[in-house]
Amino acid sequence: MRNKKMKVQNRWRNAAMIFAGMLTGSYLLGFFHPPAAVQAMTAVMLMAAWLLSQDSRRSVSDYWSDSSELAAIIHDRLIHHGCSVAAAESITGGLLSGTLLTHGGSSAFLKEGVVTYCDAAKEQRLGVSPFILRTCSAVSRQCAESMALGVRRYAGADIGLSTTGYAGPATASEEVGLVYVAVAIGEQVFAEEKRYDYKKLGRDGIRWSVVHDALLLLLEHLPVPSASDHN
Repeated sequence: MRNKKMKVQNRWRNAAMIFAGMLTGSYLLGFFHPPAAVQAMTAVMLMAAWLLSQDSRRSVSDYWSDSSELAAIIHDRLIHHGCSVAAAESITGGLLSGTLLTHGGSSAFLKEGVVTYCDAAKEQRLGVSPFILRTCSAVSRQCAESMALGVRRYAGADIGLSTTGYAGPATASEEVGLVYVAVAIGEQVFAEEKRYDYKKLGRDGIRWSVVHDALLLLLEHLPVPSASDHN
């Protein structure tokens, strides 16, 4: 919350600087040299656009803060319903598991988190079929679904989560920003394809965005406590 408040304060500060610059430029140049005033105003507007673009870029702490808030809701719901979860991560490299245990008491629901980064680990630890890895690739809906099911079964959890994708930078065979997240509840699996802009987010931004969207997918399929549950 403190980071968000500081971001808002920065936006107001930058807006005030832009407005002051526009007024000063108009006052100093408008009466004496109108063409120069137009050029000055154009420069100020370009600077304003740049400042606003800088404000819109999110830091790692911003992503973590948003994901931490989601994790708090998930934390309460999993404990409320007595459900356990395990995570198999590739692209996120442990960030998802780390976010799930942000809040105290997470041992009540988090059974295990594994980083299966290479194909061999996905096959050996999670039971992903070599056929899927060979024909669909490790970055595919089929692989994400198999990872989620595999980690759920391996850990003996009620729910399995998985992430796989290309965070960049690019190689000839990779589609950077292509990501799949999946959640397995029992034998039912829900998976989503995501596409992120590497130029806008960078490697860290993509990885934290995947954490955020994986948590959203989990939250979407968790039951909401009813009023009768509190009676």
